[in-house]
Amino acid sequence: MNNWFGNKRIRYKKNIVKAQEEANMYAAKAAATAASSSSSTSNSAAAAAAEDDQVRAGANFTKLTQH
Repeated sequence: MNNWFGNKRIRYKKNIVKAQEEANMYAAKAAATAASSSSSTSNSAAAAAAEDDQVRAGANFTKLTQH
């Protein structure tokens, strides 16, 4: 029974890491898209929004892994 819980914990951690990597890839893609847009004012606003989303995603995953 103890091994079953160990396997669940390992699988849970792998899923959290995978989701965090996907969130980082999405944020990087959003930042790259924002950087390639033509207007410089919208660039900085979109890049700031993408960075803010990435920080929020990191905070959410930190909360999940602390339990």
